[in-house]
Amino acid sequence: MNSSLRACVFYLGYASFTIAWGAVSILVAWLAPYRGRFHFIIGTWTNFSLFWLRLTCGVGVRIIGAEHIPESPCIVLVRHESTWEVVFLQTLFAPRQLSSNANSSGFPFLAGLLRS
Repeated sequence: MNSSLRACVFYLGYASFTIAWGAVSILVAWLAPYRGRFHFIIGTWTNFSLFWLRLTCGVGVRIIGAEHIPESPCIVLVRHESTWEVVFLQTLFAPRQLSSNANSSGFPFLAGLLRS
């Protein structure tokens, strides 16, 4: 299967699942506490997205150094190369509180944090 066709199949499944999962999440997720809600909505969507990407496009992952990830809350700084890593990081660091990028430096509070 050529890459354009695989990309179309991926996006069709990705968009369909996102819409369907969003509808289900709106109906039932509000009943769960925060951590459960996070894992129900974001965890399921993220795991499906990564599974679907691997199945349709062959994009996999190998984690090296996972033993260095602390169990306690921490600050994670990532040099973003693609949208894929934003989705993947949801599986490593959950629940997440704040995502920032270079455009965030325009916000006074975040600018100070990003410079330090």
